Amino acid sequence: MKFAVVVLILLVFFGVPANAQVAGGAITGTVTGESGAVMPGVNVSVKELTTGLSRNSTTNTAGLYNVADLSAGSYEMTVTASGFVSQVWTSITVTSGVERVLNVVLKAGKAEPATRMVAPPALVSDAVRIASTSDR
Repeated sequence: MKFAVVVLILLVFFGVPANAQVAGGAITGTVTGESGAVMPGVNVSVKELTTGLSRNSTTNTAGLYNVADLSAGSYEMTVTASGFVSQVWTSITVTSGVERVLNVVLKAGKAEPATRMVAPPALVSDAVRIASTSDR
């Protein structure tokens, strides 16, 4: 009986990892300059086209950005950095549980007008499944 109480207390305080389902998808990638150098501090804005809702991210010191927990749907992504030509990526399809990788190369120059890019279609081999806690 004492053992059962101890186990119950441990479960209450520490829990049991659940096999969570990942509800959304993600758009992630690396931003570099034409020289190939990574670019920290770049602004990345992702807009869901049906609702118009936007999510923002900034690249880290390794030039990486990640916009996670996105609903399945069509998106547009705008990438901006001071002293560089802005890019607007269109036709980005996000699927639940899938991470879209879009690597960006920025060119030095004036931000406007932005360069428009069409995202390549997601290929099964390019898509990375987002791990649930049961996969870890």
